[in-house]
Amino acid sequence: MEEVELLEPRQIVKAKNELFRSRTKSTNVLAARIFMAFASLVDEEDAQKGQYKKVSIPASSVLPESVVGGKRYQDISKAADVLLEQKLERKLGKNGFAKYNLFSSIKYEDGILTGKIDSELLPFFLTAKEQVGLYTRLNFEQYVKLPSSYSQKLFAFLSSWKSNGTVEVSLDELHDLLQTPESFKKDFWQFRTYVLNKAHSDIHEHTSLRYEWEPVKKGRKVSHLRFVFDKKRRELVTKKQEEQNQAHTHEREKKAFKICTACIKKKAYSCSEQTQAKYICELCRTKFFRDYFLKQASLLDL
Repeated sequence: MEEVELLEPRQIVKAKNELFRSRTKSTNVLAARIFMAFASLVDEEDAQKGQYKKVSIPASSVLPESVVGGKRYQDISKAADVLLEQKLERKLGKNGFAKYNLFSSIKYEDGILTGKIDSELLPFFLTAKEQVGLYTRLNFEQYVKLPSSYSQKLFAFLSSWKSNGTVEVSLDELHDLLQTPESFKKDFWQFRTYVLNKAHSDIHEHTSLRYEWEPVKKGRKVSHLRFVFDKKRRELVTKKQEEQNQAHTHEREKKAFKICTACIKKKAYSCSEQTQAKYICELCRTKFFRDYFLKQASLLDL
C-alpha cells in the first residue's frame, strides 16, 4: 500500500504565469483553495520527473473550523466533484487551446484530504532560475482568506502581472476568466459594483497585493480594463477616480434638485403621495429642501 505523507500547505505556490492566467469554469471557492493547497506542495523535483506523489493535507487548512458535521462533509464532497470534473484551460494562439485535468484522485476521511494533482499539470511548476519573470510566487496563506471566486481568480491573475507595473485586459477576456453571468456582461455598472469593486476591497483587506483599475473606452463603450500596480501611477488613478466620483455626485444632485423643484411646483408645494423615485422623494422631504421651497417658491423657474 502506498505510503502517503501528511503535510501542511506551504506559504507560497510557485508556478509559471500561465497557470494563474488559465481559466476554469468552476466558481467553487473551496475547490480552488484545495487545488492551491496541493499546488503549494509540488516540488521542483516532482515537476522535473513528471511524477507527483500522492499527499495528504488537513481539511482545516482550507476550511474554517466553524464548518462542522454534515455541512463540512457536503462542502468537501461538492468541492471534490468539481476538482475531478472541471478542466483547466489555456489558450494556444488565436484559435487553439489546451485542457488539463486538475486531479487524478482525491479522498476525504477523518478530517484529512488526500489527493494527487494530475501529472499533465506538472510542467506548469518547472520554474528554473533563467525563467525569472515568467513565473509567479502566489501567497497561499493570503489566497485562502479570499471569500469569493471573483477575488480568488483576480488575485491569482493580477499577481502574475504585478512585475509589469500595469496590464491592460479586454473586457471579454476578463469576463471569460472570471466566469461572470450574462447580466454582468450586459451591464458594466453591475460588473463594476459586484465584481471589480468587491474583489478590489477583498484583495486589499486580505492580501498584500496593491492595485487600482480604470476603464479604457473605445468610443463610448468600455472595451478594456487597465490594472495599475506601480505606487505613483496608482495614486494618479485614485485621484482621477475621486474627481470623477465628485463630478458624478454633483451631476446626480443637480439632476435630483431639478426633479424635486419641478415636481413640488407642479403640486403647488403640497405633496401627499410619492410619485418619483424613492431617493428623489426622500431628498424632497428633507428639512433643507422643504424650507427652501417654501421660502423661494415664487422665484423657482427650473
